[in-house]
Amino acid sequence: MNPSDFDTQTARHLVRDLSAQVERLPAGSVRFELEKELARVQALLEEAGTSGDALHSGFRSLHSVVDRGKDELQRDGLQAGLVLQAIGRMLGLD
Repeated sequence: MNPSDFDTQTARHLVRDLSAQVERLPAGSVRFELEKELARVQALLEEAGTSGDALHSGFRSLHSVVDRGKDELQRDGLQAGLVLQAIGRMLGLD
């Protein structure tokens, strides 16, 4: 996928939905990392003139955090596989 074709509307929905899921997770290192990455991506989405490259990079980082913590996240009830698929589609990985 060309980063300049990044679908910001879909990205906003994904960040909002994932943020709501993360709020329900128990406190822990994966939750903290996810909150930090989600805040960073949210700031990129809200910033006027953010490049597609910057958004692409932000979502790659978010994808990495979810992937690294997927076992813990799944134990806590987060559908990590579905989240990874959704981010992967936005990044053109799927």
